[in-house]
Amino acid sequence: FFPGAGPHRTPWSTVLAQRLGVPVEVIGMSGWRTDEMVSNMDSTYTADGFGKTARGLRAQLATHAYTACIIMAGTNDLGYDRPFDAIWRDLRTLHTTCHAQGLMTIALTIPESRHAVNPQNAQYNSKRLMLNRKLQAWAQSLPDKMLCIDMATMVPYQEGGAHWDPDGLHFSAAGYRHF
Repeated sequence: FFPGAGPHRTPWSTVLAQRLGVPVEVIGMSGWRTDEMVSNMDSTYTADGFGKTARGLRAQLATHAYTACIIMAGTNDLGYDRPFDAIWRDLRTLHTTCHAQGLMTIALTIPESRHAVNPQNAQYNSKRLMLNRKLQAWAQSLPDKMLCIDMATMVPYQEGGAHWDPDGLHFSAAGYRHF
């Protein structure tokens, strides 16, 4: 499980583990872009800006026999206005690293947010939608290795909605439970 969550955010891994009845491990780092995830894949120790520590993706995969990895990544890349091709390359690297270990990956599309749905941010949202379409098409081409879940369908952005944190970027506790 490879998303990020700030220090006061609700980790949805707990809810997921309860509902699935299987252990779920989190190695997501708050605020990280996909290039940081890729460059730290072999690290045995990483830390985010909030003091959370974890292994990098490949280092974590070496510790257990996992069957699947949920990857939620790309939002921070958009916030830093990284080029589409660079984000796409890094997303593919995260997934193919898991595939090489025999894991199925579950790609979560980049969710909507207050910033994404703002008409003044059309370029940001356009890049988000293009990346999401690429993830969906790639998953369809690899049905034995990859599944893609459209987060905008699961938890659409609604200003002031119960599923969204007041920051307009993160899900609320109710939003994570709903997802």
